Amino acid sequence: VSTYLNPQFENPAFGPQQYYVAGNVMEGVSNPEGPVGPFVGMKVRGSQDAPVTVPEPFFPHYVKTHTATDAFDDVLADVGCNVPVLDDHDQRVIEETRAGAATYRGSKSGLPGLPDSQDDVGGWEDYPVIHRPADWDTDGDGLPNKWEKEKGLQPDDASDGTRDPDGDGYTNLEDYLNWLAAGNALD
Repeated sequence: VSTYLNPQFENPAFGPQQYYVAGNVMEGVSNPEGPVGPFVGMKVRGSQDAPVTVPEPFFPHYVKTHTATDAFDDVLADVGCNVPVLDDHDQRVIEETRAGAATYRGSKSGLPGLPDSQDDVGGWEDYPVIHRPADWDTDGDGLPNKWEKEKGLQPDDASDGTRDPDGDGYTNLEDYLNWLAAGNALD
């Protein structure tokens, strides 16, 4: 891809298009913070009455932002099938992403790092079968008995998984999944 941003000026009645660009990391650009670096790959077509790029943000940030490097590291630290541990394929993809190199190519596309089939990367992972104790989820609603008891639900009533007693728009099962996604775990 040689064009990352393609501003086009079609109707001056809507005013000029302007962009503030900073903090990007672009492979192959040695100085992305220099005067040209942030705009490499930008093509401007048409005429404009004002500069396309501006040196300062338009307004203060109201959200926490991260540098491109920090965001890259944050994503790779918590991506993939990582509970309880990363599987072999996700571990390989994370390592390849950090190294900037791909081990496999797609069998149809030939593109590096973009498999077209599980066979392109050695097939499906051989996951062991894990059996939980019979009293882990007695009613089979997907909610562990321990969690149901902590939340005042009935471990022997399968229908409570689909209920929304607090009226927040999420079923009890969704509440449990959101609880897990927030980093919680049962002891």
